[in-house]
Amino acid sequence: YAVCNRFKWRKIMNQLRPWEGFDGLLRVMQKHLSDYVETEEKFGHSAIEYKERKIATAKETIKILERMNKPDEYSFRRREEVDSLYPDYKQLITRYTCGGVGISGDFIAQGIGWVGIESGNNPREGYFEFVNGRLELTVSPDQTETDMLLVQLREYHEDISAAYLRAELDSEDDFERLNNLLKENLYSWWD
Repeated sequence: YAVCNRFKWRKIMNQLRPWEGFDGLLRVMQKHLSDYVETEEKFGHSAIEYKERKIATAKETIKILERMNKPDEYSFRRREEVDSLYPDYKQLITRYTCGGVGISGDFIAQGIGWVGIESGNNPREGYFEFVNGRLELTVSPDQTETDMLLVQLREYHEDISAAYLRAELDSEDDFERLNNLLKENLYSWWD
């Protein structure tokens, strides 16, 4: 069995690095559970209901572990949901000569300029145009439309904040569900 297990696990063990810690543990758990599901589906001889329940809980655990292995996906997925509701909103991305990149706020086109809210400690908001290569506040061609767009941008920011909170709750729910699944099934999966 030692030779068989070494061959079976060599791919996953070669990917692990000493500094990975939690991520490495998640991958090992995923690999073990994938093997468990495959073996149980082919050779399991338990009662049908018991076998199907064990396979379903193992597959659910694998999906949770996959999500946990990419923790930023929680917020990216929720952010994409909000961004899909506001397709015309753009972020101004500043590329610096040193190679760095910064996001300078959220904007929406109006006329030849942009209505937006800058990011940072003292954000400016209003109607912007590029003047001599810099984004500068200028007089809006239609102040009523600018005010309406600023209200929408504030709603967008509230939706983004709510999305990040939901992403944190999704992550916490996954941790809680994983805890329950392990508590209920750990000994039957790792026998």
